[in-house]
Amino acid sequence: MSSFITHWVTSGGIVLVFVLMAAESCGVPFPSEVIMPFAGFLAAQGHINLPGAILAGTLGNVAGSVVAYALAARRVRVNAILPGIVDTAMQDEVLAKVAPMRDLTAEEWRDARNKAVPLGRGASADECAGLIWFLLSEDAGYMTGQAINYTGGLVTW
Repeated sequence: MSSFITHWVTSGGIVLVFVLMAAESCGVPFPSEVIMPFAGFLAAQGHINLPGAILAGTLGNVAGSVVAYALAARRVRVNAILPGIVDTAMQDEVLAKVAPMRDLTAEEWRDARNKAVPLGRGASADECAGLIWFLLSEDAGYMTGQAINYTGGLVTW
């Protein structure tokens, strides 16, 4: 997977750095804390030009901020939901496939996973829908440019 990402970024070069930084600045969750250090790593490896990567990151951030500002002036709000574990049929399939790799049953793996979450459980799809409904409502009318961690308190680094 890392070779795929490296190939993708090196193929896109500084243009991709610009696009990802612009998207991040608009509220799309592409963390600059990942983009720019990775660009620096690729520059150190000789895959991309370091001054070009720095310039692309800076200009991308400014361009994204301008777009976000223009959207906000037109009452378009941009927020991102960063979900943690959401209990769905697809999650059940993943648990069933991953658990045997860890010599566990799906139920044992679910219990172990839930112990890592401070609230002790995954979210329901209805709970996620409630957050989406809130963000679409006028109650969230003053909220824009936010990345909302919806993880039950689980912190990942």
